[in-house]
Amino acid sequence: LLRKLGFSAFQHHILNLIQQVPTTALPVVVTILLSATTNAWFYIAWMISGFVFTASYALTTVLYAINTAPPDEIARKMRMTLNLALITSLGANLVIQIGATQILGLFGHTYAEEAAWSLRIVSLAAFPMIIKYHYIAVSRINQTLLRAMLPVAIGSALELGAAAVGARMGNLVGLTIGWTCAVCI
Repeated sequence: LLRKLGFSAFQHHILNLIQQVPTTALPVVVTILLSATTNAWFYIAWMISGFVFTASYALTTVLYAINTAPPDEIARKMRMTLNLALITSLGANLVIQIGATQILGLFGHTYAEEAAWSLRIVSLAAFPMIIKYHYIAVSRINQTLLRAMLPVAIGSALELGAAAVGARMGNLVGLTIGWTCAVCI
């Protein structure tokens, strides 16, 4: 059984790794290009924005889990997960756009001053992430992981590249704008 699932499991694993590269590498990029102190401010904002992205990711995980359902049922469930992801992203973004300074203020006034705009900008990426996560879930359901790897890899490289260019042009806010624009692309 393991040998039979081996290549499929390997494809899922590689796609997961490619998808996670920007998430894990971006704090390192911040430290290298800006500073460790700036990374401290960024990392808190990055982790808070991760809560916004988690709802969409969890919904698409459930979508993949029901992939044995008939196609019309999968389409109905996908519409539901798209709507739920949109609603949760809107709600979370509303809270973050209004309360970013107060949320980051829990970590100290410097965090609120230095990273509030970064948190607001990065949280906006929740909307294109809905599409990205659903694309990956559909690729898993249709067993077209090899075809999905290239666009996801290009997107991951673009995210890191745009963030690096943004950091050079506009410090921490530039980095977050660069990353968010890359996610939109």
